[in-house]
Amino acid sequence: MIIILCAPSGSGKSTILNEVFPNYKNEDIPHDKPLYQWCGETENDEHKAIRLLSLCGLSDATMFISFYDTLSDSEKARARMFLELASDKEIIVIDEFLSTLDRKTAKALAYCFQKAIRIEGKRLFAVTAHDDLEDYLQPDVIIKGKSYPSKFSVVQKQV
Repeated sequence: MIIILCAPSGSGKSTILNEVFPNYKNEDIPHDKPLYQWCGETENDEHKAIRLLSLCGLSDATMFISFYDTLSDSEKARARMFLELASDKEIIVIDEFLSTLDRKTAKALAYCFQKAIRIEGKRLFAVTAHDDLEDYLQPDVIIKGKSYPSKFSVVQKQV
């Protein structure tokens, strides 16, 4: 299941996120390992890592062997998406979902990421100020808002 919370900047999205998921931030970035080893170091782990890296837009061979601290801000955002996918978490929570990327790249990655979420059997709660991602992320539920707490509404998409 994919849920997207979409509202303008300053409307209270992060407040809602912190109330629903108080410990959602993943600060455990493995700075001492190249990206392809973030899933583990066996051959199967590396194959999984390369598949997930590709789904997160990090499919260039040089990305596989890159370390987090050498990446651009955009690449770091995608690496954090990869880390969430590779984790054992059932629910992935991402604030400012793809907000640091240009809109064309964000749309492509939203599409790939939603496919990966569904393939991996995970759930996603994405928070964004960009309503242009809905068609690509294909959420099951959309929460739209103007200001917290009184101006939010939920739209359940028909399957």
